[in-house]
Formats: sequence, C-alpha cells, structure tokens
Amino acid sequence: MLQIATHPRWAFEQLFAGSPEFKTMKPYIPNGLNMKHLGLFMNETFSGRLTEDKIKAIRDKWKGNLVIKGIVNPDDAERAIKLGAKGGDQALQILKRQVQQVMEQVGCEKIEDFPKHLINN
Repeated sequence: MLQIATHPRWAFEQLFAGSPEFKTMKPYIPNGLNMKHLGLFMNETFSGRLTEDKIKAIRDKWKGNLVIKGIVNPDDAERAIKLGAKGGDQALQILKRQVQQVMEQVGCEKIEDFPKHLINN
C-alpha cells in the first residue's frame, strides 16, 4: 500500500494496463490456452523443490541461457554448472567462491548456521 501511495502514477498505469501477461511465455502456450492455463501448468510443473531431474528436463527443452535462482551454497553452484546453467557459469563460480569465503570468515560450516551466527555475534 505504501508503494501505491508514494507512486500514484505507476499505480494508475498498472490499474488501466489490464491483466499482467508473461509475454516471453506466450510463444510456448498452445493455441486456445490462456494465462490461467499457463498458471495451472506452472503450478503443476514447478510445485515443490526444484530437483536436478526437473532442471535436466528444462535443459533438454530449452537451449537458451539457463539461470537458476536460489543458489545459496557452493554445492548448489557446482550442481548448477554441471546441469548446464549457461551464460552464468562465471557468475556461479564467483558466487561459489564468495559463499565459501563468507562461511569461512564467520566460522560456519553449514549455510543454515549463518543467520544464527549473525544474530549471536
């Protein structure tokens, strides 16, 4: 609500723009299906944790750059690289090194311990 109050022009533009669309997804939606169907497909396909098998299936169908969001530890970064995350290999390597350095600096062996460590120190 605060953003609407502080950005009234944007709020009115969004109000009159109509329903949001995933324009980049439209070419992949079969004729006759609408955004509701896409939402149902996304919920069914991507429910739960993203697994290596799900990423492999996406990689097999999608030959463009693959970006995997939610990488929080070196092991995830390594798996993403092995699964064919393209265009981000360098970024993933950098992220892996940075996560390792931060964890070493704060004395954490597990990423789950990091927030607890911040609170206690």
